[in-house]
Amino acid sequence: MNKSVRKRCHHRTKNYLEIVLMVFMHTYFCHSLRSASKPAQAAPPLLSGRSASAWPAPSLASHRRLGRRPEVLRLMTHPGVGALTALAFVLIIGTPERFKCGKQIRSYVGLIPSEDSSAGHQRLGHITKQGSSLLRFLLGEAAPAAARCDSDWRRRYMHLVLRRQRNIATVAMARRLAVRLYWMWRMVGNI
Repeated sequence: MNKSVRKRCHHRTKNYLEIVLMVFMHTYFCHSLRSASKPAQAAPPLLSGRSASAWPAPSLASHRRLGRRPEVLRLMTHPGVGALTALAFVLIIGTPERFKCGKQIRSYVGLIPSEDSSAGHQRLGHITKQGSSLLRFLLGEAAPAAARCDSDWRRRYMHLVLRRQRNIATVAMARRLAVRLYWMWRMVGNI
């Protein structure tokens, strides 16, 4: 594939991700955090044909309210995890008491391999991609960032890169990051 085609594909992907992130931020920042005194408005439909710039920007007050959530602040202490990843994790997962262990979080996010087993042969395939694609994307972006910031994560990541391909190592580290964030969030009340 030549460079111009690759640039065009990357440009489309970048615009698509910007639109998805804008819809996510608009939906959760503006609509789920409205006070009871204001009348509730319907969220904008995802396929309305409006560009991302047509939606109003989230207000500064809603950013401040989200910044005060203790679980988001706690998750942001992990290396490589920013405000958007922590907020998406908290809002998409809901409550940590829904899950008994880290295996259920990995399955809920869709970062486990699919399995096609028969006659005693176990065949593991691609990830199942169940759950939120936005959360999977953000965890996939945060995993290499965590590897850049923390020496232990870097050692594990580079070990996997040498054994497997880089994309497989990124998914494995994203899976590990999802479980780590889950346990960090669950232990907030116990500290």
